[in-house]
Amino acid sequence: MSKFQKTIISFLSVIALCLVIVLGTYTYQTYQTVAAQPLGPSLPTFAPQTLPPTWTVPPNLSSPTPQGLVTYVPTVSFPTNTPVAKCNGPGTMNVLVVGSDARGDNYTYGLADAIRLVRVDFVTPKVTVLEFPRDLWVEIPHIADDLDGQTHEKLNQAFLYGNPGFKYWDDPSEGSGLLALTLNVNFGVQIDHYITVNMRTFENIIDAVGGIDVKIPNEEIARTANLPVGVSHLNGAEALKLARNREGGIF
Repeated sequence: MSKFQKTIISFLSVIALCLVIVLGTYTYQTYQTVAAQPLGPSLPTFAPQTLPPTWTVPPNLSSPTPQGLVTYVPTVSFPTNTPVAKCNGPGTMNVLVVGSDARGDNYTYGLADAIRLVRVDFVTPKVTVLEFPRDLWVEIPHIADDLDGQTHEKLNQAFLYGNPGFKYWDDPSEGSGLLALTLNVNFGVQIDHYITVNMRTFENIIDAVGGIDVKIPNEEIARTANLPVGVSHLNGAEALKLARNREGGIF
């Protein structure tokens, strides 16, 4: 390459460099101008506000918490263990216990002399006994056809009408079943099982366990029970006499 050619190339390189510098400067200035323009309307300028060092509760507020301010309090839930029923039984069980005044060895006749609802709670565990007065005037189902349309009698007669001697209740559960149904109709009680004993069976049960001890607390009860104050050991016949004592309504 001749000296002249080298001179031409150097001259053109200087011109090209100058053009690049000029073009770059123009592009940068144009970008700065466009970037300075807002994309939309400008926000209004708010004057700075000075907050007081302390805040006084307005009269219309009952607490120092400003209205509209919500305070979130974290709550922690702990898992609870589900109680397990004892003896692998149900949660609860309702047992109807009936003491019949039948004096023989059968259950052909007899009124319900004692009516108890025993609720067994297998979870607590706890046993609760509720007495139903036998003279409650209640509706007895399934008797109207045999009593000329009569539907109400004393509660203890539901047991009598369901037994084989009357058989107003055609069900294998007999008097105990009709009494359980009567409690359900009148009081909403759901009976799961029943235990029924007559007077002879009551005596046999007491004798089978060797008798029972009964504590008489004072002279007043001793007179009506015909027993001395203190603890007395009773056999079956003596326990039955005490259980059926109605003098003064103490038993």
